[in-house]
Amino acid sequence: MAIKTSIKKAKEAKEVQEETPFPKLMVSNISGVIVFFTSSQVGVIVFRGSGDDKVGSECNRWRMGAFVDYTIVASVPEEVVEKELPFPKLMIAKDSKEIILFSKEEEGVVVYVTENSVTSLYYKSTCWDMSEFEDFKGKLTLQNEEI
Repeated sequence: MAIKTSIKKAKEAKEVQEETPFPKLMVSNISGVIVFFTSSQVGVIVFRGSGDDKVGSECNRWRMGAFVDYTIVASVPEEVVEKELPFPKLMIAKDSKEIILFSKEEEGVVVYVTENSVTSLYYKSTCWDMSEFEDFKGKLTLQNEEI
């Protein structure tokens, strides 16, 4: 999964925005190194810039004037966002955990009940409250009883 990131430097926004308190990430205007600061001048390199800096290196005398706040803006690609399954589908009741086989919106039959069930097995309805259900992502096996 790839997450897109972009850098937003807070240098120009200092007049409008208060400085972010420690701990925080900051980026060097000189080398591009990104440091996780626990307090003023004390930090660990988390991304090496154009210099010879090593990730994980600690320092307690950073020149703070060479750094600006670093903000990561992340967005999840659309293909990663879970999409609702199409009908027909199995859905599970959020509270009672009954499993309903829905043929379309609001229309389905109970195929699995629990001790908390409010309906009986094979109960059919054409007016289920869809807000009470979520897509069932598990596996349900139906089979004939052996005689």
